[in-house]
Amino acid sequence: MGSQLSKFQERRRQKGVLPAQEETVEVPNTPAPEAADGSDQSARTSMAGTSINESIAATWRPEDAEDRRRYHAVEASDYVLPNDDREQTRLELQHRMLRYAFGSDVVCPEARKIIKRHGAKVLDVGCANGAWMDSLFTAGNVNCEYHGVDVAEDAFEFGTVCGAKIVVGNVLEGLPYEDNTFDYVHQRMLVLGIPKEKWPQVFRELIRVTKPGGWIELLEVDTDVYRTGPIATTFSKSMFNAFEKRGLEPHAGSNLVHHATNSGSLTNIGSKTVSLPLAWNGELGNLHAKDVRGVFLNLSGFMSKVLGVSIEEYSAMVDQCVVEWSETKAFANYFSAYGQVHKA
Repeated sequence: MGSQLSKFQERRRQKGVLPAQEETVEVPNTPAPEAADGSDQSARTSMAGTSINESIAATWRPEDAEDRRRYHAVEASDYVLPNDDREQTRLELQHRMLRYAFGSDVVCPEARKIIKRHGAKVLDVGCANGAWMDSLFTAGNVNCEYHGVDVAEDAFEFGTVCGAKIVVGNVLEGLPYEDNTFDYVHQRMLVLGIPKEKWPQVFRELIRVTKPGGWIELLEVDTDVYRTGPIATTFSKSMFNAFEKRGLEPHAGSNLVHHATNSGSLTNIGSKTVSLPLAWNGELGNLHAKDVRGVFLNLSGFMSKVLGVSIEEYSAMVDQCVVEWSETKAFANYFSAYGQVHKA
């Protein structure tokens, strides 16, 4: 791994990240608990019927895209987002947003102690360019040993500020580590990369590489956007249905605790849910809108095909959604879950 800093790591070193917030920002009039935790199916049933090309949604591959973006060259991955510089820049913004929203890079209280220990081994699964690890390091957590794994080798070709040992690997195919290697394993925002039926397998793999008594932590989002206008509602339904036809789990976030509980190997399970405003309510709402708009635009290679529209038409639809989010005070829910590993 070279020592030269990429422009992303250089920007982190010079500017740092947004300061931690002591309190979670909650959106007023959030959905009823049954809508937020995934147990109410009536709202989801109404999403059926939005016009998409179901065949393309299920079988699309990066080579089908017309947006001239660079995608993951991994046959076993169904990930629909690119892995070029534009996407890496968005991930930088997303990192700042999540830190701002959850008040810390690490949600689990016990894991905050682990990262301060000398020689503790920390793993970030799906690490991309290492923003999460570098943020921990620049905040003063310099005594632990950082490791990262990602399917996209290009994302970390210049190394990290924290000196993480990063390798190419895919959690769906088995992480390239021995059993009981890490004290703390972190994974977040892989909702568009993990098929619905493979989430239990992912939990087993994270637990496998974690030491007995160590901790795992995941953070995900549900793809539902609440309190939307007519354009954004139609758009969100189309995207929701496309993800389902692709075999993904649109409610990955609200199902984290379910998977943690059913793993049979986690105790002291905890969770935190945050509702984030979209394009309203100040700085956090603006950050969130920029991130979600970036996600939607970076999905143009996939979603334009699914909807049967041009890249330009699709981009215009996204911008119309942003306008509506501000007018209707839309929001989305993010979920973190963590647990301590227990092995017989």
